[in-house]
Amino acid sequence: MTLKSNSTWRLGTTSYIIPDHILPNLYYLQDKVDDVELILFESGEQSSIPDASQVRLMHSLAADTGLTYTVHLPLDLSPGAPEESLRRKCAETWKRIAGLMQPVDPLGWVVHLNDPPGDENSLRAWQEQCRKSLEELSREIDPGLLCIENLDYDHELIWPWVLDMGFSLCMDLGPLQVRGEDLPACLDRWLDHVRIIHLHALDSEGRDHVGLQHMDRDLLTRLLTTFDSKTSPLVVTLEIFSRKHFQGSLEAIKEAGQ
Repeated sequence: MTLKSNSTWRLGTTSYIIPDHILPNLYYLQDKVDDVELILFESGEQSSIPDASQVRLMHSLAADTGLTYTVHLPLDLSPGAPEESLRRKCAETWKRIAGLMQPVDPLGWVVHLNDPPGDENSLRAWQEQCRKSLEELSREIDPGLLCIENLDYDHELIWPWVLDMGFSLCMDLGPLQVRGEDLPACLDRWLDHVRIIHLHALDSEGRDHVGLQHMDRDLLTRLLTTFDSKTSPLVVTLEIFSRKHFQGSLEAIKEAGQ
């Protein structure tokens, strides 16, 4: 099933829908979505970071098909680490990947901040380290394209001050559901600052990153209606990782929009 959007927002999904590398996934998805989230990681001997020739192929595919990209920077880094060597390693990794991926002209760059500490003094130090890392990255990338994503911790710990720094938001609805947040209320409050939505459901055992066939249909309809109200650029990424969950999500969106 194909369901490219004809709305004000762009429908996307991840670069890991079929069990293969990024480029085969892009060729599979090119006529099915508007945008692909390029999930990049480096862990030990495993890496999904493309080389320059692969980046050129990504650029050519986008030029030929109208496909766009968002880039998810590696998540196993510590931009707020108290050890300056770890913080600098994060910033340097971010900047290296930013330089490599600039040719695909991403609509947004998804950034994770590592878990904040619990006590107030350490929290202030963590925020200052995160600020330094983000300021370094923003010299390479337009700050408005840097989208700071909420994780399992309280997003109120990061979003107010990153917005003050001129960054955008990536709202992941999964952690908000796990935390028991009111999704429409969160969208009402933050949507003007959101550039990327990560949309997925929870299954009956509370696991996230599953297809939208597991989401309450009335809730999904309400979310889609809210996305339609966004006038500035918005990418809605189905952040799931299999053909089964992808196809189920497309079916659910089609039914919710009827």
